[in-house]
Amino acid sequence: MINAQHIILIGFMGAGKSTIGKELARQLHYPFMDVDEEIVRQERRTIPEIFKTGGETFFRQIESEVFANLVQNKERSVIATGGGIILLEQNRSILKRHQTILLEASLDTLFKRVSKQQQDRPLLKTDSDMKSKMEVLYNERLLLYHESAKYIIQTDGKSIDTIVEEIRSCIELP
Repeated sequence: MINAQHIILIGFMGAGKSTIGKELARQLHYPFMDVDEEIVRQERRTIPEIFKTGGETFFRQIESEVFANLVQNKERSVIATGGGIILLEQNRSILKRHQTILLEASLDTLFKRVSKQQQDRPLLKTDSDMKSKMEVLYNERLLLYHESAKYIIQTDGKSIDTIVEEIRSCIELP
């Protein structure tokens, strides 16, 4: 039995999980937790540094451990995940037990958002054609996002407040 049914935001990099999550948590008066921020705090190094020294497999292991620990929190929270959280079955299993919301945006929108912070995105940093690399990753993950989500919110062209209101209208509150 789970301690609390958290509200968990998933989606591709640049979907707005952290931004939307912070505002949703503020409005609901819930704690906000960001898996990537927690990884950086615990590891005392940036995500690009973790990728550089340990590779993606090592990073995914840390990410899974941090995520599993965060959902053990007895207090209901809003949790923003990294874009690759859905890659491991153990994480998808956890996601299915919570109110998981997929923030979905077009590839063009995601590209515009992510291209501003390419240096922080280790999976895109080494590619000369970032948009092609994003498209491949996006298409590889899309089905897993849809299988893991209880709700899907389209975010293209919407304000933060509009997205948060859509989430609030579909989630179940105690």
